[in-house]
Amino acid sequence: MPSTTSRAIALGIPIGVIAGIATVATIIAVDTWNLDTRICDAVTRWRMTPDDRAALDATQALLDYQARQRERQREQVAAHKRSKFQPELCTGVPGRLSELPLSALITEILYARGRLATIWGTWGADPDTGRRDYTAITQWTGHLDALRAEFDHRRHDPADGKTLSRLDRMRWQAAHSAVHAYDEIPSPAPIPAVDTTPVAQS
Repeated sequence: MPSTTSRAIALGIPIGVIAGIATVATIIAVDTWNLDTRICDAVTRWRMTPDDRAALDATQALLDYQARQRERQREQVAAHKRSKFQPELCTGVPGRLSELPLSALITEILYARGRLATIWGTWGADPDTGRRDYTAITQWTGHLDALRAEFDHRRHDPADGKTLSRLDRMRWQAAHSAVHAYDEIPSPAPIPAVDTTPVAQS
């Protein structure tokens, strides 16, 4: 009897382990490929009439086309912004924007924000002559836009299909608020309040 019990236990342990592994693998597969959603969609589609399925396919095709158009437009806008990158304004060794390590990119963004805030502080006026020259504002604004566009591109569209390392993902998340603060641009002067209280006539 003891030997039979031992064999049963010995056989049950591997089976339990295999069943556990299979369960975990199934959960991972369902989560990774959204199998539960796909199965529900397939059942819903199967219950539709042919006309409804045709309408569903046409609508889905339209939504896919619109999504591609938005993505193409987003890429064009981002590429236009990145084209304003001016390496001579960088604190480090000038190079291509895509070659900047993420840590260096964040440093350049914060530096450009500080420079632009200083320039905006004088509203483009030359400290010696007092003349206003908005060239510097235009240059630094475009340069900062390029750096910010590259920052967003690194997170959402990693170069060459490579994903960010865990450290760079943490750097990206930690710097996001500072990168997109936009407080280097001064707020418009507040409009003075007008006293609308009727004046008592004597």
